[in-house]
Amino acid sequence: MRGVWFALVLPVIAACTDAPTSVRPDAGGERIVVTNDEAILADRVQSTGGVDVPIIGTPGSEVLLRTTADTSTPTFTLQALVRAPSAAGKSLLATHVALRGEYAYVSYMTLGETALGAVEVFDINNPTNPRLVSQALLNKTDVAALDVDGNHVYLATAAHDGVFPEPAVLERLQLSGGKLTAKSDRVGVPSFIATGVSVTGSRVFVTSGSGGAGVGGLSTFSRSNLGLVRTDRFTDARAVSLPQGNFLAVSQGSPARLRVYDPNSLAMSAMVSLPGGSFPDAKSTVTLDGDWAFVSAGDGGVHVVDMVRGVQSGTLPSPPVPTGFPAANELVTNAVTLVQDLVLTADGAGGVSVAVSDHRRRRSGERVAVQALGRLALAGSANFVAANSKALFVASGSGGLQILTVK
Repeated sequence: MRGVWFALVLPVIAACTDAPTSVRPDAGGERIVVTNDEAILADRVQSTGGVDVPIIGTPGSEVLLRTTADTSTPTFTLQALVRAPSAAGKSLLATHVALRGEYAYVSYMTLGETALGAVEVFDINNPTNPRLVSQALLNKTDVAALDVDGNHVYLATAAHDGVFPEPAVLERLQLSGGKLTAKSDRVGVPSFIATGVSVTGSRVFVTSGSGGAGVGGLSTFSRSNLGLVRTDRFTDARAVSLPQGNFLAVSQGSPARLRVYDPNSLAMSAMVSLPGGSFPDAKSTVTLDGDWAFVSAGDGGVHVVDMVRGVQSGTLPSPPVPTGFPAANELVTNAVTLVQDLVLTADGAGGVSVAVSDHRRRRSGERVAVQALGRLALAGSANFVAANSKALFVASGSGGLQILTVK
């Protein structure tokens, strides 16, 4: 395992203040097709009636649960299966889930030459009976990630309609009564695809990567008018966290690194090298909890970073690749989410893994222990997970979604 290094960096940054960027209002037209008729959407959601999902444990996991403070044996119950949406004869792949209050927002894209994406809204007020209430299909647009404020859904996309110089585009869809509309604003960002987006206060943070003339990196926009505030250019930007306190974190790949910023000044305070992130064009996420960042790093598993000191403080390896397994890049950690002390990861063909962390009882400068408990006995692969106190969403690519409750 490579060492972790920390540096105070003065990056090359192009800065401006709410500069007028090329924001394109878009009435939707044929590009955006919205369905808000719940009766039409309902047949894709299959209730299971509540099926308990056991953890296929690792040795000692039961003892660990009994002896870890603030952690009782978790109960996972599968409440619903959601068939992936389809359009133009293609099944779309779920790419990202954002859970906000009583709603869950899911983004989709397609693989191959055809660009076709979607956004869907689920009502999870009663998580034992989730309802699909709104959908927007986006022609010639793949959606890699999303975030939400009270009035809009913000999409990290690759748009192939020729409107912008490069395909990477931030799109903002207006909500009305909690449902999607076709009213949209778009602004271009550097590179081939926007990979992550987060919204807070007066700002919108967008990552873009996969090369291209503009390289990519972190772009910061004004939330009020999508005016460009600042850019930090670097390669292979894979995800941006939701800001928390004095921290904003960006996952960078090839190899894995975590860039830590102040969300107010936008100054970068640390860059931490991490094992993993080896496979190009791979998914990554960053979840913050206090002073700690949990980073999914593909073949490097999950890393816990102490953002105060700028050092790696713990790790959870990705699932071991069995001898003779034909595709090592299918057994990688794509995403990580937290439910109090529980650490849930989407491990591709390895499904969803469950671990327990003691980070909430550690201070900056101390090591964090993350211990694997096992994996959930769910069918299919897992390319994304998101959880809150109401629900756990597991995205299985073209296999759709599995919606669970956790107690």
